[in-house]
Amino acid sequence: MQRYSLRVWRAFDKMPVERFRVSSMELNGTIHNGIIVLDDGASLPEGTRVKVEEQSPPNLPSHFDLFREIIGGAADLPRDMALNHDHYTRGSPKK
Repeated sequence: MQRYSLRVWRAFDKMPVERFRVSSMELNGTIHNGIIVLDDGASLPEGTRVKVEEQSPPNLPSHFDLFREIIGGAADLPRDMALNHDHYTRGSPKK
């Protein structure tokens, strides 16, 4: 499920040009069936113009990268350690 950041811009264009203002707020939400559902039940008035920017997930390291230094470091383990790890760590019956 992708997360999106929704930036809302409201222009008050009934004012003279020199007093033109733009207000901005940032809301977060998630796409559900092609519709942006805002977090925390937030809502916007009908017809509000919005700018949607996709939030890319953070570039996290893989499990291999996280544990690269310790992978293969355990020596002399039983051949069935993967299958029976509960037996060896907690005393459960072997499978």
